Amino acid sequence: MSEPFTPSILQPGDAILYFRHTHIEIYRGEQKSFASREGIGVDAFPLQVDGIVAVLRPKQPLDFSSADHWFETHARGHRNNWLGLFHFEFVRRRGKKNKMSCSEFATLYYRSAGLVPFTPWWPADRVPPTFFLVSPAFEIIWTNRDWF
Repeated sequence: MSEPFTPSILQPGDAILYFRHTHIEIYRGEQKSFASREGIGVDAFPLQVDGIVAVLRPKQPLDFSSADHWFETHARGHRNNWLGLFHFEFVRRRGKKNKMSCSEFATLYYRSAGLVPFTPWWPADRVPPTFFLVSPAFEIIWTNRDWF
């Protein structure tokens, strides 16, 4: 059994994995996260604490100014592309324009912040949330051991 999750451990830039590692959001501070949520799309949201299974922290400082600019000019308002999450498993096709899955959004946000979570040539729309758990760019800060 792991220690209970407490939001006080979060720092801006932390990656938050939810629900058996099927969803990821980026904590931006002040109880807000950036994400692509199902049925809503890409936006800033109140922090959701139910269902958190892991918190990952980038090992290097992030350029929030560049990443937040990318968020405002290239991502905010895109629709969610949850079906796109499965294309890397079943079909070899690229993600849809003006839609982003949660992990595609997180990958592009981190790249805009100067962090390379995965090989740069790997397309962001082919990254599932579980890849973040094994990325050398992050350290695991907290996990719900019941899910591992």
